[in-house]
Amino acid sequence: MPKPSKANPAARPGPGSVLPGSGRATPGQGPAPEPRPRSSPAPSREQDVRDTIAELFAIAKVMLGCTAAAATAVQAAYATVVPSPATGGGADGPARLRTSLRRAIARQCLLGRQQQRDAAGAPLVSLLPRFQPDGHHVAPARPWQLSAAAVEHDRFRATLRACIDELPPRHGDVLLLCDVLDFDVVETAAAIGADPRAVRRTLHHARQALRTLLEPHCTAAGVSA
Repeated sequence: MPKPSKANPAARPGPGSVLPGSGRATPGQGPAPEPRPRSSPAPSREQDVRDTIAELFAIAKVMLGCTAAAATAVQAAYATVVPSPATGGGADGPARLRTSLRRAIARQCLLGRQQQRDAAGAPLVSLLPRFQPDGHHVAPARPWQLSAAAVEHDRFRATLRACIDELPPRHGDVLLLCDVLDFDVVETAAAIGADPRAVRRTLHHARQALRTLLEPHCTAAGVSA
């Protein structure tokens, strides 16, 4: 009767070796498996604060047009929004905090613009397009052919800002928030304390009035001299 063959010692797993198909090391003095690389850490809270301050300052600079006034508005906005579990805690806390700060800086800038105004702006009725009984324009709008270079020119930017400042206060504020600073309608409504439907209507009229104010400054060839 044949004797059973002995197992090959070389085939036995030694200390620290990995069992086939197990992915685990045998007990012994061998090296431990290398840990999996960790994902890169999330941005620090300090960097988040820096980014938020830069964003708020840019918003305030556009709305107020003055560096000193913009810095004051940012400080006031931070003072009115104290980080708390409701605004700064949890996984989505930073997003809620940023939303609260954007609304706060908008309110501060609206107050600043109110203090800067010397007049109430042009009457809205005089700036809106007029229509005939059949629905056609009384004075058809002339098409503009503004080149990209003309739109980016500092002179046109100054003219555009001056025309926005000529709008009635509420219409100018809504146009700045929505079309220049890219606030959505809900954010704008929360900032000015209005219904979103009213904001949409105000924005529509503001765009019509702005076109009327820009018309004398624009020609078919671009920005007038």
